[in-house]
Amino acid sequence: MHPRLSGCRLLLSLVVAALLTACSGGDKVVGPDGSSGGSPLRLSSADSQFVAGMMSAAASDAQRQLRFITAPSLPGLGSAQPPCTPTVTGGADSNGNGIPDDRTQQYTAASCTFTSNGATGTVAGSIRLQDAGGVYGYRLTYSNYTVSATKGDSLVRTIVNGSFEYRYLTATSASTLDNTVVAIETRSSRGSAILTRTANLTGQFTTTGTLASNRTFPGGTLQLNGSLGVSLAVSGDQAVSGQPTTFTLDIAVATVTAMNSPSGCSSDPAFDAGALTGQVSNGATGAVRVQFTRCGSGTSTTPPVTKR
Repeated sequence: MHPRLSGCRLLLSLVVAALLTACSGGDKVVGPDGSSGGSPLRLSSADSQFVAGMMSAAASDAQRQLRFITAPSLPGLGSAQPPCTPTVTGGADSNGNGIPDDRTQQYTAASCTFTSNGATGTVAGSIRLQDAGGVYGYRLTYSNYTVSATKGDSLVRTIVNGSFEYRYLTATSASTLDNTVVAIETRSSRGSAILTRTANLTGQFTTTGTLASNRTFPGGTLQLNGSLGVSLAVSGDQAVSGQPTTFTLDIAVATVTAMNSPSGCSSDPAFDAGALTGQVSNGATGAVRVQFTRCGSGTSTTPPVTKR
C-alpha cells in the first residue's frame, strides 16, 4: 500500500509547503511590506522578498512532491492521527499500485473531536483521493477540510479547498497541479487575523533519466506557470490605527528559464539554475525575478517598480 495514502493522518497544525505566512511584530500580524496590513502603492523591497519567497516555495513544493511522490507531505497526511472515525466511500485499487481508484473520507466534528494540551480540536470536511493515471500519480481534492483548535476564547483554524495533483506521465515527464485556497485564521475576543493563500499553478518536469515509483528521483528541469495570491485581513487589536485592515497581492507567475534540479540536491530550493518572474498587482504593483544559482539557495531581483 501507498505508505502515506493508506489512511488520512491528521495534523492539528497543517502545513502547506508553498504557504508563506506573514511575520509577527509583537502581538500584531505584520503585512509582507512591514506596514502592519497597509497597502503600498508600489512594490517595496520587503514586498519583493515576500513575493520571491512565495514563488520559490511553490516551485520547491512542486519538485518535492514529485520527488517524494510515494510519501507526500500535504494537508491531512501528517504523522499524528487523533481519534477520528471518518465515513469512507470507495477504496478499490484496480491496478494494485497502492493508490485507490477513487476514495473519499468525510469528517464531522461529531466523529472527530479531541483534546491536546488543554485545547479542543475538531476536524470536518472531506478529502478525496484518486489515481491520476499515467505511470504513477494521484489527485487530492479538499472540500472545506477544516482543522480547528480552541482554548478559552481563542480559536486557530485552517481551511483547505481545491486540488493538488502529482503525476509521472511517462518515464521521462511529469506534471503538477496546485489549484487550492488555504486559509489560516486566528481569532479571540481581542481581534482576528485571516491569512489566505490562493494558487492556480501548473508544473511540467522533464528528465533524461527514468521516472518510476520504485526508483530514485532523477535530475531534470521544471517549468512552473500560473498565478498566486495572498491576502491578510485583521480586526480588533490586530488592526493598526490609520492603516487598512486588508492587504492583497496577486502574482502572475511565469518560467523564464527552466529550473534545473540535480539528482543529488535534497535542499530547498532544489535548483541550481533557472528563473521565475512574478508580475504583481492589486495591493502593490511591480515585478519580481527569482534566479536560482545553486542547490539550496535562490536570489531575487526587482525591476523598476511602477506607481499606480
